[in-house]
Amino acid sequence: MSEAVANDDVPRNGESRGELMPSSEPKPPTPYKRRYQLTNLRGVRAEMASLYREMRRGEVPTEVGSRLAYVLQQVARVLEASDLERRLDELEKISCRR
Repeated sequence: MSEAVANDDVPRNGESRGELMPSSEPKPPTPYKRRYQLTNLRGVRAEMASLYREMRRGEVPTEVGSRLAYVLQQVARVLEASDLERRLDELEKISCRR
């Protein structure tokens, strides 16, 4: 090996004097941290509001946030449907007793 190649002052493979140069490859997405329980509409609403604020601050990319918001909408629909189903079952039990 020659002296010039072994010299630590020569940048190597994406390095510039010991610092890494920015990569052109996109970074893998960081996992989204959910803070609210999604077991009721109040939790879903709070999670959607939190997600919105994070998107506004640029902490969550718009593409990712939009997908998460869509999933949260679906969770809200399922919660609404299950609540209606529970209420209907209760009404049917009451009406059968009469």
